[in-house]
Amino acid sequence: MKTIGYIEKIILIRNNKRIELKAKIDTGAISTSIDENVFKKLGIFKILGERKIRSASLKEHKRLLVPAVFFLAGVKIETKANLCNREYMHYPVIIGRKDICYNFLVDVSKKYTHEPGTGKKRKQ
Repeated sequence: MKTIGYIEKIILIRNNKRIELKAKIDTGAISTSIDENVFKKLGIFKILGERKIRSASLKEHKRLLVPAVFFLAGVKIETKANLCNREYMHYPVIIGRKDICYNFLVDVSKKYTHEPGTGKKRKQ
């Protein structure tokens, strides 16, 4: 298992386009959330359905569910992510625990520990 920080850079891939983004690793979130504006920049996407999401304020919201592929610390992750407006948030992507639980340990005292595509460790 690789140890990653609570903030990492990822490479989001869609339709042969790649975008490098900052992502917050959120072990309190079950699933991954991506800013809808970032996802639209990557081109046409297939909607898999809707999912009810309970926010930290315990409010329920319906969000679109889409297929997503990204690299985190050199590991390719294929998932179903939900889209939301994260325009005013610090991080356009939240990576939930179902996408990290089998490959990573999270060290909350660190950030940017690996190169997103190659997985090479960065000097701390």
